[in-house]
Amino acid sequence: MIAGTVNDRYEPMVDLVVLGPDGQRREVQAVVDTGYNGFLQLPQPVIEELHLPYLNSTVAALANDQQVTLHTHQATVMWDGEPRTVRATASGSTPLVGMAMMDGSRLLVEVRPHGAVRIESGAEQV
Repeated sequence: MIAGTVNDRYEPMVDLVVLGPDGQRREVQAVVDTGYNGFLQLPQPVIEELHLPYLNSTVAALANDQQVTLHTHQATVMWDGEPRTVRATASGSTPLVGMAMMDGSRLLVEVRPHGAVRIESGAEQV
């Protein structure tokens, strides 16, 4: 299980450890974003610090219909106690955990400041 809390801006937050290819470690606090269908978004400085390998670039449409080019890198995230290799998109200043990262999990959020956030991996279907 991955645990976190809701911040004062009503954002569900979790702490993650991201690993670089040479064993570098970086703890990040990420917003759980159910409107993001990818795995993970990381700020460019974190990607550079960890020397995450570049995979490709894609053009994406944002919620406001703006077209942007996004660069994707390979990252390893400690997820429920196990290393998991995923695609990390360089974007924004706040790390995001997306729906693809939580595939097969159950997300529970107590919606209030300082409320509990839990991502239960391999949860049974409700």
